[in-house]
Amino acid sequence: MASGLTACGNSKWHETSAKFTGDPTATVQPTNTKPNELVRGQTVTVDPEQVVVPKTDEDVEIVTDKEVVIDRNEPLIVTDPTPQASDGTIRAVTVNDEEVRIRPEHVTTKPPVEKPEDKFFMIQNIATEKVRIYRNCASKDEAGHCQHKMVLETDMTAGEDEPTRRSILGSYAVTGWTKFYQDHELLFPSFFDPKYPTLPKEGAELKDWMSKDLLPGGKGKMRGSFGWYTAKVGPDASEQWTHGTFGWGKDGGKFITESKDVKMDLRSRGCTRIENQAIAFMREFMPERSKIYKVYAKESVQDAKLTRYQEKNKLWNWVLSKDGVRSTTSKPGVKANEGKEVLDKGTYELDQKPKAAKGNVYKIKAESFKGTFNVDTGRFVGYEHPKEIRVQGKQPYKLSSQVIEVKTEAAKK
Repeated sequence: MASGLTACGNSKWHETSAKFTGDPTATVQPTNTKPNELVRGQTVTVDPEQVVVPKTDEDVEIVTDKEVVIDRNEPLIVTDPTPQASDGTIRAVTVNDEEVRIRPEHVTTKPPVEKPEDKFFMIQNIATEKVRIYRNCASKDEAGHCQHKMVLETDMTAGEDEPTRRSILGSYAVTGWTKFYQDHELLFPSFFDPKYPTLPKEGAELKDWMSKDLLPGGKGKMRGSFGWYTAKVGPDASEQWTHGTFGWGKDGGKFITESKDVKMDLRSRGCTRIENQAIAFMREFMPERSKIYKVYAKESVQDAKLTRYQEKNKLWNWVLSKDGVRSTTSKPGVKANEGKEVLDKGTYELDQKPKAAKGNVYKIKAESFKGTFNVDTGRFVGYEHPKEIRVQGKQPYKLSSQVIEVKTEAAKK
């Protein structure tokens, strides 16, 4: 569905933050923290949206090929508050015992402030074609480390298994939302537009949704393939967005399953397609700048008993209104659509039981898989992106501290 795939640039060492979210107006917002306000052993937190800092060796020399990506509100322990003469950085250690150098104005001693875009993040595992949304730092363990909690697991359809059509891996952020999106060439007209032909009823088959009779003026290829909502993603995502699909709420994920049929040939050029209720949930709870990680990993669970997932699945009520066609602000919440003409409404049972899945949609070699994705914690152990699959997004091309599993030995200290 996307077009114009572009090559990615080379990674260079830097300490930076928000400029890699895809928002060209974003800049580093330094704090007023001074080195003399910090003491050895003090716990501080990162304040900018994200920083990329150099890792140091035992002699406190920068290891140029080792960088650590740290997100806002992630804790650090100050090991030496004395500014380095060369660059003014101080020394600190992460929860995983990684010695790093960071500028004092990029940490704060004040209590962490959670912004709307910090609350939830998404992990798309292209290998297993699973999408999971997590509540960031839903609780803390005995050592005070953040514990994420999965709030939704759903199936997805990845891009085709061709070099130029595969889903591209990397770390991204939501850069914008569009309701009833259509591409500028009108090859894929909006799911709904009051001027367009009437849509099939719930329970209709895929062939009904692919009918040429649904195309406005008979022009275009396929009507409604972007579904109810489309999340634009950046930076450097090559227009590989995350969006809905055909069908109504009660159709659930059946069109996701059917779109994977090789005979239907409905895979896109790397876009992530999920069922419409799931994209509506994402639209409600993941505003612009919310993080999206696209990986290719083996899955596991850290806690086989799923101790933190014993409650029943929660229900979410939603309303899809007819207004806001191609709007960038319209949302699916009940309160947001009271009094407006309703196109569809329902109650979505969220799948909130993490289940490790198996998959290798692009059939890469077994030895190319590096590390494990613990789906119950939303964190990775020893993960590296496979070399066979393209990586773009935020540089450097590695996962941030937010989704790296805390080492047991470090957690006990």
